[in-house]
Amino acid sequence: VPPVFSASAVISPSSGVTTTSTLGCSATATDPDGTAVSLSYQWENSSTGMILGGNDFLVLNPYLSSPGDEISCLVIATDAGGECDNLSFCDP
Repeated sequence: VPPVFSASAVISPSSGVTTTSTLGCSATATDPDGTAVSLSYQWENSSTGMILGGNDFLVLNPYLSSPGDEISCLVIATDAGGECDNLSFCDP
């Protein structure tokens, strides 16, 4: 059985973001089988389609984003058996 997310992914901060802000992405997942769950992350500038990073945080810069761009965070939860689920959140 794949992992299950207990809440939506959250990007912080949720306001006051500029093209030089540091963003964090968090989510919580558990495995119904009781095995350990690892989380991986993928940041994307949804306005341009550019992949921006693969950590739970992202440091923006003017080369990666422009004012008004939508930045999204995809979280992938994988259990010890290799089963996975994903959850995405967008921050306009």
